[in-house]
Amino acid sequence: MKKNLKKAISFFLILCFTITAFTSCKKPGAFSNNTKTVMTVGDYKVTYDEYRYFYYNCMLDMGDQADFTDPQTVETLKTNTENAIRKRYAIKLYCDKYNRKMSNADKKEMDEFIKSYIEDRGGEDKFKEELLNYRMTGDVFREQYELTYYYDVYLRELLFTGYDGIIPVDDQTIKSDVKNNFYHYTQIFIPFEEGSDYGENQELINSALAELKSGKSFDEVAEKYSRWTVDFRIGVYSTPGEKLQMIEDTALSLDIGEYSDVIFTSEGHHIIKRLPIEDDYIDKNLDTLLTVSATRRYNEFIDKEAATLNVEYKDYYNDITHAMLVNK
Repeated sequence: MKKNLKKAISFFLILCFTITAFTSCKKPGAFSNNTKTVMTVGDYKVTYDEYRYFYYNCMLDMGDQADFTDPQTVETLKTNTENAIRKRYAIKLYCDKYNRKMSNADKKEMDEFIKSYIEDRGGEDKFKEELLNYRMTGDVFREQYELTYYYDVYLRELLFTGYDGIIPVDDQTIKSDVKNNFYHYTQIFIPFEEGSDYGENQELINSALAELKSGKSFDEVAEKYSRWTVDFRIGVYSTPGEKLQMIEDTALSLDIGEYSDVIFTSEGHHIIKRLPIEDDYIDKNLDTLLTVSATRRYNEFIDKEAATLNVEYKDYYNDITHAMLVNK
């Protein structure tokens, strides 16, 4: 059990280390543009700078196909932004509840990292330029860094405490969760990459679909056309919330062995085939599946708590426009 817990926590530490470009920053690199309060979440105040960061990155998550001249699309974006902010402060709230705070050593470590990060980027001006691409300020950078690298990790350590924990990670729980809440799929994938031609990719994926419909096997067609980095013969086991929504929805709509028509996402063109959940695969890959299962259940726990937080928008919120939030 301790082995499972240690692996789960280690995974999340590694995971956190990979998302620096989206994380928060005198205290090293500190600067702000607009600190007016846009909203409150529980007892926490959310500044314009912080709201703008979440709004812009939630917009990116909606993909290139989203039409932000459509008022309904903008309302969806606002809802997504509020939910993202709720979630971050739900994490902070729980850490406050359990009196989990950054130590002086943690703060020193963070300051040293940010100093090094600024140097690696070529100095303060380059650092600020990079943050601007994500509609961030140094203060927001620091705040998000704290939440991601410290408070989020603190809370996961509290929750992943084995059989008696709020989120158990014993083998039997993981096996049961995989069978009941995972789906297994493979795909023929033509990625959208810089310099690639959309029309050519469309022709390739349509040719793949035509060959499938002519009676050729999925493996044969995938071998010929797919550029997926995953072994298509094995595919991937996934759980709700892990993959792009369109991929998830498509996979779950299929019967075992059935393949989809062509779908297009921000990643490229796909033909999805659903595969069965196999006990042998679960047994051999339990550690990997543990991290995926624990992540989903952690997110479900936080989402549930976030939904209970009271949100109040301030008058200044009514002065903010979509253009203000997304333009440099």
